[in-house]
Amino acid sequence: MRFLIVNNDEYMIDKFITQLTVDDSFKITKSFSSGISELIQNMEDYDCLILGMDFPLYDDSFIETNIGLGFLNLIKIHKISTPVVIFSPKYVNTINYMPILDYILFNKGCTMKDKIKLLKCKLILEKCVL
Repeated sequence: MRFLIVNNDEYMIDKFITQLTVDDSFKITKSFSSGISELIQNMEDYDCLILGMDFPLYDDSFIETNIGLGFLNLIKIHKISTPVVIFSPKYVNTINYMPILDYILFNKGCTMKDKIKLLKCKLILEKCVL
């Protein structure tokens, strides 16, 4: 699987990527601007977007709360069909946005291995439906 991760929390990212297999690949962007640019330019390169909710608007700027919702708006505007997984320590109501494939509600004790295994199964099913 090929993942685009838009999140700036090093601990969360590390917990996610250490559970990926050698067959998986990923790219990490840490801001709204770098993430949306990467997704728009290379959307066909990714099987899934792993989207945080709180991250900076630009690289090396202040963290913006719930900026991931604005990211979801741009995905809708650009008609990007890449499946989205919300990866956040808090639940955010995304009902008014595009369909979200899954939520990974992160806490320091969560077992990422099982969550990623379930996510990969959902992604495979999603491809079969399309």
